Amino acid sequence: AHGPHGLIAGTTGSGKSETIQSYILSLAVNFHPHDVAFLLIDYKGGGMANLFKNLPHLLGTITNLDGAQSMRALASINAEIHRRERLFREFEVNHINQYQKKFKNGEATEPLPHLFLISDEFAELKVNQPDFIKELVSIARVGRSLGVHLILATQKPSGVVDDQIWSNSRFKLALKVADRTDSMEMLKTPDAAEITQTGRAYLQVGNNEVYELFQSAWSGADYQPDKDEMGIEDHTIYLINDLGQYEVLNQDLSGLDLAEDIKEVPTELEAIVSQIQLLTESQQIPPVPQPWLPPLKERMTLQELEPIQLQEAWEQKKPVSVLLGMADIPQAQKQEPVSVNLSKDGHILLYGSPGTGKTTFLQSAAMDLARKFSPKDVTLYLMDFGTNGLAPLGQLPQVADTLLLDQTEKIAKFVRIMER
Repeated sequence: AHGPHGLIAGTTGSGKSETIQSYILSLAVNFHPHDVAFLLIDYKGGGMANLFKNLPHLLGTITNLDGAQSMRALASINAEIHRRERLFREFEVNHINQYQKKFKNGEATEPLPHLFLISDEFAELKVNQPDFIKELVSIARVGRSLGVHLILATQKPSGVVDDQIWSNSRFKLALKVADRTDSMEMLKTPDAAEITQTGRAYLQVGNNEVYELFQSAWSGADYQPDKDEMGIEDHTIYLINDLGQYEVLNQDLSGLDLAEDIKEVPTELEAIVSQIQLLTESQQIPPVPQPWLPPLKERMTLQELEPIQLQEAWEQKKPVSVLLGMADIPQAQKQEPVSVNLSKDGHILLYGSPGTGKTTFLQSAAMDLARKFSPKDVTLYLMDFGTNGLAPLGQLPQVADTLLLDQTEKIAKFVRIMER
């Protein structure tokens, strides 16, 4: 084998990104989503991640690695490593191929594909998040037998590819690089600096166990099927003249009256991804558990967090609880709603500086109680001593009264009632 991890280099215009796209597409075409999966590390955002967003083999995209997000990403990847180790212990195997054999034999029930971690420009990532790359390489080294593969790509390897990265990358793909120094950094030879053809690259495995010059496939060409989606064939006849130009000998207009509009032609990559998606859906292939869940949204509604039917909820007998929000637990590869059981845990103390969402929390808590419990089961007293943020809740049937800061007699009466 050519090794678990790889390094790709190519200057601007060399076809580096297209080579990576073809690499991903080739694996996706030849292997089941339960055999091969991808986790794309897209530091800048957009780009390649958008091309493969509908690919069933794609388990997630890591973007926006600023601040705490880099630690969150590492926690998710580490959790995947631990999950694989747990499954290996459970089924008494020590290599991914042994586990996959047990899965295909029906002994194991949870799919565990080879996981490719691919970063299309890790140089900027290494400069801004050096600890992330260092930890990522360390994780990949541990994950060899677990089926975790790291593919790092960069425009300029000189000064970026350190000894640890180079030694852990058994195979290298070197497209056209800027100068001899970059080529020497990758291949220990100047050959890649002399490449002139876009998509042309050297494959080096180990200590020149394999050293080949090859031409990468290009998946960005327009997709041209024999027939279009309406089943219309083009019977136009062309003559190629002495200048190599095409001349139409007959104009075939059959079927054009059926075509209401001319649709944009997809690329071969888009067509293949779409076909793989349709095949996966038609075969009802269940998705593989995702090691990377997207970060929590900035805003979530109560109904999104916990969908309920109002009438059914009011009729159910249950402890009094308040939905707090959604918990993000990357170490366990999950996100789940978090509630406080007031019947069991009692009171809540909430504190925070201005603008942190204290009033919003109280509004959400009151609304959650109102949608879960009927006025016969829950009574709310609103003590609004701030900026009247609780005033909109006054019309809820569960609200018995609203107390404002200047209503001293009303407040005193309420305190006496509570003391009884």
